[in-house]
Amino acid sequence: MKRKLTSLLLVLAMVLSLCSLSAMAADAVEADSAPILTFGNAMSFDGASVKGCTDPDAEEIVIPAEVDGKPVTEIDAEAFMGMKKLRSVTIPDSVALIWMRAFANCTALEQVEFAADTITNMMKSGVFSGCTSLKELDLPLVGGSFGYSFSGCTGLKTVALTAGQPDIGVHAFEGCTGLEAFYIPASVDLIYLSSISPNENLK
Repeated sequence: MKRKLTSLLLVLAMVLSLCSLSAMAADAVEADSAPILTFGNAMSFDGASVKGCTDPDAEEIVIPAEVDGKPVTEIDAEAFMGMKKLRSVTIPDSVALIWMRAFANCTALEQVEFAADTITNMMKSGVFSGCTSLKELDLPLVGGSFGYSFSGCTGLKTVALTAGQPDIGVHAFEGCTGLEAFYIPASVDLIYLSSISPNENLK
């Protein structure tokens, strides 16, 4: 009887051990599956720049405000361009400059979330151009030009600019044929050529 009880306890201990190992393995896989961003030195602002992502199939990108003790101030040109499965991007208020075509042609991108009170000094040409699944946009204050930044975003329906925005860049929303609502604050005193494509549904 004692032998049977001892054997039963041993079997139970092995089962519990296997369950624990499986859980640890699952956690490891989940941790490993998180997209890993690569960084370098920023070119125009002191700090770090996001250079890209090691997982081309990543669906969500959350850019940290700081890495290795440095503020993340820039996103490199074409850093995430053409990532076909990317659906969501979160950008912290530390980012002052987004270089050309950083997120261009991310055709599954549905949500771009900027941190509250973000003031982006500049978006270079075509940052989000061709992101055809993007539907709503609350754009932070952009201190410099953002020409062509959202051109060809055919699924974009609603755009809201932040109070204090001085202008709308050249061809910024050209080809956004699905636009239905566009909030332009009173601070905007200059709208460049072809900033917004004509659209009979636009209010």
